[in-house]
Amino acid sequence: MLPLRLTGALVMSALLTIRAARLYLRPSLAAAVWTALLALAAGRWGLGRIAAASVAAWAFATARELLRQPLAVPNVGHRAGAHGFAGRHCENTLEALADLVERDRAGLAPGLAYVEFDVHETADGELVVLHDLPSLLAASLGAPANAAAAEALHAAGIDARTACAHVPDLSLAQLQAVKVGGREGVCVPTLEQLLGCCEQEGLERTVAVEIKSLRTGAARERFIALVSGYRASAHCAALERRCPQRQYAPFGWAAAIAFPGAWGRAFGPLGSREWRRWALRCRDSGLPARSCVLHSLDLLQGAG
Repeated sequence: MLPLRLTGALVMSALLTIRAARLYLRPSLAAAVWTALLALAAGRWGLGRIAAASVAAWAFATARELLRQPLAVPNVGHRAGAHGFAGRHCENTLEALADLVERDRAGLAPGLAYVEFDVHETADGELVVLHDLPSLLAASLGAPANAAAAEALHAAGIDARTACAHVPDLSLAQLQAVKVGGREGVCVPTLEQLLGCCEQEGLERTVAVEIKSLRTGAARERFIALVSGYRASAHCAALERRCPQRQYAPFGWAAAIAFPGAWGRAFGPLGSREWRRWALRCRDSGLPARSCVLHSLDLLQGAG
């Protein structure tokens, strides 16, 4: 059973990578003509030669297509519109999202196709938005504003200054006691808070919520309920009427995304009973779920 699952995972990863790179694909009519020509030529020159010529032609067309367009188009909506903790706003925060919406409204966010942010489950089962704990703590705990938070984490036996610190080791209260980037009033938001901010600020773009770590069934149910609830909200219904062209078509107005390994850790190994059960749960909730292998528009356009 394990070799079968491993083979399936490898095949899916290969297919996703090919689609992510937007490799050369012929229109259906051209594909039909090409197939007919191959069938006719096979009788004259043999299948082996025709197959070799086809592979060579495909490789040439693929290389030409890849040279003509970039593999990765940066999306300014990544991590809620900010990257790192030293800029105007810290990544994955309410402040960064509000600023992104304002810039988009003013036409100052070229390349924004959707807003993406990352979700983890805490030790007490809450869903919080941050990319990874080590980089957050490294950028925050050295600030004077976080002296008390650093002391409290140390007293709790949490090795907060190493790469061994993980979100599931901390409660929501412990996380939100840390002032992100050492900035007063800026804390790690919950998923519910960030989705609420999308509505409150009037975001007119698709939301892609990337799963980093979900450990419990209750957290999975909560995640699906929150994201599918946002997708079905009056806010998204109004967007559908007012500006449907701003929707990122592969996702609709909201979707769940994750790298293949993260999907497996959150919802069970590929092809397992648990994996199928949660896949059906997402489908029944009307929540698009997409696996990805790179962070680029090309990837997510082709994610399946």
